[in-house]
Amino acid sequence: MTAPAVVLVVGPPRAGVTAMTAELRRRMPEQTFVEAGGHADAGPPALVLFVVSAVAPVTESDCATVESAASTTDAVVAVVAKVDDHRDWARVLEADRARLAARAPRFGGVPWVGAAAAPRLGEPVMDELVALLGSRLSDPTRVERNALRAAEARALALRGEREQRARDRRSAAARHVREVRSELAHARLAATHAARRRC
Repeated sequence: MTAPAVVLVVGPPRAGVTAMTAELRRRMPEQTFVEAGGHADAGPPALVLFVVSAVAPVTESDCATVESAASTTDAVVAVVAKVDDHRDWARVLEADRARLAARAPRFGGVPWVGAAAAPRLGEPVMDELVALLGSRLSDPTRVERNALRAAEARALALRGEREQRARDRRSAAARHVREVRSELAHARLAATHAARRRC
């Protein structure tokens, strides 16, 4: 028996991440849904679910959150929550889609849906999201795509580390040259001072 797929649920504060996570756990008990910070023990995510509120379009910091969370995961789904409270949620969804795609081209193909995990009146509106998550999690290419994304992220991290070490070496070499020049200047000054005292 294979372990359940881990779905990492992320989003800005007050976007409805906790309510969305709870409702998805109820609707899809065969999967493991964790919020940011709680997935270290659960393993790498099979999918990242980006939850944003229908109140207003996402900000750059919200986009940075999903970019960071999905750095090693190719499978990403985005959901505009609280659609029961906000009639203009479809416009917000389109603005969110455009902003996230502009932030990083890889997010241009991310599917977006509207949902309400804990509506004030009536039943939760989750069917489209549950169907989409089921489809994405059962995609036979998901594991390979996630492995490729993780390898790309690791290569990028190693490249950054190599560049940082090269900068550190150049900085250390420049610092060493300055120290040697300073020592030479002090030695010349001391020699000049000693020569003047003799004369």
